[in-house]
Amino acid sequence: MHICIAGHNLAKFQPVMDQCLGAAIERRVSELVVKIKCRTPASLLYSVPGEVVVGDSLKVLQLEGCVLGDHKTRIDLPHLRKLKLYMCRFSGENVLPEILSSCPRMEFLEVSYCDGVCSFLSLPCKLRLKNLTIRCGPCDTQPKKIEIFAPGLETFDCTLLMPCSMDLVGCTALKRLELQGAILSADCVPIQHLLRKHLCVEELKLSGCQGVDKIQVSSSRLKGLVINDHGTLRGVEIDTPNLLSLEYICLHEWCSNNRFCSSRVPKVEEVHMMFSAQTFRSACWSGLKGFLMKLQNYEDLKLLIVSLCINQAVSFHLPSYGY
Repeated sequence: MHICIAGHNLAKFQPVMDQCLGAAIERRVSELVVKIKCRTPASLLYSVPGEVVVGDSLKVLQLEGCVLGDHKTRIDLPHLRKLKLYMCRFSGENVLPEILSSCPRMEFLEVSYCDGVCSFLSLPCKLRLKNLTIRCGPCDTQPKKIEIFAPGLETFDCTLLMPCSMDLVGCTALKRLELQGAILSADCVPIQHLLRKHLCVEELKLSGCQGVDKIQVSSSRLKGLVINDHGTLRGVEIDTPNLLSLEYICLHEWCSNNRFCSSRVPKVEEVHMMFSAQTFRSACWSGLKGFLMKLQNYEDLKLLIVSLCINQAVSFHLPSYGY
């Protein structure tokens, strides 16, 4: 069942929505999607009725623009497998942990741009989570610490805008890790320590992350690596002997600690790189040409340089270009 409400008078639709959702739960629907677009003012969100959060038939629940939890509401979703929350608000810091504890069969969880997320988010080992997404926006409260003990977790995607320490020690099956805006340090996200502990990680994506010092990406299991440097990294050293795909983007300030000549990717088959005209020259001084000439398919390589000043892009064959 899918319901989408768009308008300026949420109070007008509240009773009708309550009746519709109550009837859906009585008919034991397995999938429920509720999207509320009435956000003028932004504080007007739809309060989810208690019947929804005790629906034992629900396997998929997706909510947008809703308020979850109050002192009168009991949460019990024993058969829920997939939960997506977008631009919702939790009435208290205990609501999200209560949801997690009441959904023992949940495999997919996405919490994006929601307000009221607890400052300390801990996911217990009893969860069957396989896919977890947490995205925080500039106006949302964000966890200061995240601990995940889900042994079956395979994919973790996290977007942060404030310092947050992260412990993934219990994620022994983790294969795909995507971090955006994270601080890569011993106190927050020790990326190399995570790679050593989680030997199953095959895909790593770092976008807009900050580094106090040069970071090291070293792993024999890594197959795919994406680094989108917003000029906040203090250098990257890559040692991935079995890497097959590499994507590197730097359109901002270049760090002199980036030394391509010291990177080791002997088996890489697919390389995508993007530089601004300004950072390209710095990358060349850091050994970019020598790095690219070591690639197996160097003769077929094409390089794209984007000029931020004139908003134009030029594509050409690198072997015929001298620098």
